[in-house]
Amino acid sequence: MTTTGDRAAPARPRGTRGVSLGTIAAAVLLGAWLSIAAFHPFTPAVPQPGLDGSWVTALGEAADRGLRWGPDVAFTYGPASTLVTAYFNAAYLPVTLPLLLATCLLFGASTALLAPPRGPLALAGTAAATGAVAALSIGYPDSVFLVLPLAPFLLRLSRVRTGPVPALVAGATAVAVGMIGMSKTSFPLSAVPLFVLGDAAAVLRRRVPALTLPCALGFLLSDRVYRQNPADLPLFFRQQWEVVSGYSDAMALDGSRGELLAFLLAVAACILLAAGAEWRGAGGRTASRFAVPLGLAWVLLILFKAGFVRQDTHTLIAWHGLALAASLVAWARFRPRAAAAASLCAVAVAAAFGLAVVGPAADPAVRGGAVVAAAHRVFVAGPAAQLAAAFDLARDPSAFARARRAEKAAAWREIAESAPLPRLDGGVDVIPSRQSRLIASGLDYRPRPSFQEYSTYTPALIAANRAFLSGPRAPDWVLFGPESGFGSMTLDRRYPNLAEGALWLDLLALYRPERHIGDLLALRRRDVPAPLALGAARRSAVGFDEEVAVGPLPDGARAVFATVDVRPTLLGRLAAFLFRSPPLTLSARFADGHERVYQFVPGIGSSGFVLSPTVNNATEFEALADGAPPPPDRVVTAFSLHAPPRMRALLQPAVAVTLQTVSGGGQAAPPAPDSAWSALSAAEGRAPDGADIGVVPPSLLAVPAAGLPRVELGFGLALADDAPPGAERLCFAIHSADGTARTLWRRCLDRAREADRGPQSVSLALPPGTSELALGTTCEAGCDEGMGGYWAPPPRR
Repeated sequence: MTTTGDRAAPARPRGTRGVSLGTIAAAVLLGAWLSIAAFHPFTPAVPQPGLDGSWVTALGEAADRGLRWGPDVAFTYGPASTLVTAYFNAAYLPVTLPLLLATCLLFGASTALLAPPRGPLALAGTAAATGAVAALSIGYPDSVFLVLPLAPFLLRLSRVRTGPVPALVAGATAVAVGMIGMSKTSFPLSAVPLFVLGDAAAVLRRRVPALTLPCALGFLLSDRVYRQNPADLPLFFRQQWEVVSGYSDAMALDGSRGELLAFLLAVAACILLAAGAEWRGAGGRTASRFAVPLGLAWVLLILFKAGFVRQDTHTLIAWHGLALAASLVAWARFRPRAAAAASLCAVAVAAAFGLAVVGPAADPAVRGGAVVAAAHRVFVAGPAAQLAAAFDLARDPSAFARARRAEKAAAWREIAESAPLPRLDGGVDVIPSRQSRLIASGLDYRPRPSFQEYSTYTPALIAANRAFLSGPRAPDWVLFGPESGFGSMTLDRRYPNLAEGALWLDLLALYRPERHIGDLLALRRRDVPAPLALGAARRSAVGFDEEVAVGPLPDGARAVFATVDVRPTLLGRLAAFLFRSPPLTLSARFADGHERVYQFVPGIGSSGFVLSPTVNNATEFEALADGAPPPPDRVVTAFSLHAPPRMRALLQPAVAVTLQTVSGGGQAAPPAPDSAWSALSAAEGRAPDGADIGVVPPSLLAVPAAGLPRVELGFGLALADDAPPGAERLCFAIHSADGTARTLWRRCLDRAREADRGPQSVSLALPPGTSELALGTTCEAGCDEGMGGYWAPPPRR
């Protein structure tokens, strides 16, 4: 007599150990569908500007340039980041694409084997539900990667799939899970505890453990495949822990409480149903019955934190992952009818949230039509485009690779032309998230380990960046300025000076302001560090809501440096582990009497930051570096910290505060150029009285223009004296390059026209507020290679 929840009869059905052709077909079809619907790997990404585009680009290029994760790079994503981002780099076609396709096939095989043997309807239901939810996850691949370990875990603990083939498939999938673990920190965090639990339960059921060791081998193999050094792994793990442990404190973002409650109720229901089915149907030792509900709970916890710590569209990761996990567990442990009902419910939830609630159709005014359009993109247009691209790759791999390289080159040109940067000799780093722009301009990008300021949020990450600036690989230039589109030095309404925190002391001591480039300040490394001194420490222990007096800046001091150490209680650490820490705010009162409230990041505060004066842009940082007296509306005279009263049991009541004055530093920057020609000459490293500057089209020269009322320049065709007339046409243009990208002037010269063959000049009044120009040349109408022009001083009057 069987137990209520057991699908199998006491005697094992024939075919239990074997694998039917239907199962093999379902595995292949599901794996293929996952690859073209959930990941879109055959249309890889090219460089993009902006905050997210920059970290994707920087990581992809770092892998190409041989940087080492651990010593050189500390970020959420690892050297195999292109598995998630699909960024096209040198390793994408030979390494990343085959690995991703193999992972999809193994996931498909593990999932297909979860269906009961000789149950075609169950097999079809398993594949359909998994494929539908995975397709809805397009754009949020974390949903699939975080749940992926659950498939081999369930397969290894299957009540009926006990033969060698399921064991081999589970082990091979565990290897793939280990290899993708090098792409993002949270993936092995989801997999490793699950696999340890699965192996322990397998031992209790007298089965060979086949998950943890293959996963570890896959991780080490990926480390080598992506050209990393195994000796760097200890440092890599330490820095990844810093990234993970500080995430909930620094990146938390509140959202709908209703959505949060709905997700928690759905999670509780899934775990209770899984526990009930397992308790009724599991054989063997009682302890092994807890393996599946505990494993499911762990995966759902990781999904919950991935989606709801930063509660914006990240919640799609949690909802889609929940639906996928619920579908896998249902087909692995429930009766067929119950499994079908659970899968249908899971797909409905994923579709509702993915297409209508927080996804692309969230606008009520267009919801109906948008839902249909989004569904068409997800299930029809997207996969069809992937199939076409896959056919192109199979037909002519070389042509496919050339086309992708051409797309990438075009993307680089577009970024460079939209926001040009001048040539800077030596290594260059950039504080705001504009790494794509820097790389596209052909500069020698030399990033600090935690290379985006908003993700540098623990003392250890800040210390790694400070050590880098003081070390032998430090860049010759650092570009400093606000985050594009946020109107501040950082994001999430943080206190502006928290951007890189204590690193500002190193910037003030080791670098000096050289010039403005749009809204960026170019800091050049000093030959000898400036003498920067911290005054006597003024320490106090204050409570929340208690004001700390700072006072005006003393004579001879340029800033006040503060450390603010907020510590959690044991209950607070548990809350941060399960969800997130209480949100903290800093209320600042300024010398002119106004007050402002900012988000506060405790990890940055504990390592120290410049509290006063507040710096909102590059010009204000230049004033700080030059020791200029700040205006009253930037001088902080008092501040206080605040936490929600209902959450204060999660925090130590006393906050340790240390205040120190900052004095010393460098001299003021050299004066701004007095003409467009002197600005252009300085940007090109030429003396103002030097020769003309030759250009070969297409070209783009960046010229700082802050303070210039007009542009007066000479220009012309670079022709030999005896050159005969031809059909070439060369166009010169002046663009505003400070974010507006407007064309202010354009003139084309025809080589065939005698009047165009001699020296020319332009005199142009600049719009008020213009801070940077781009001098462009383009060739039209059949120019020969080598046909060029020049920019020159304006003619004397």
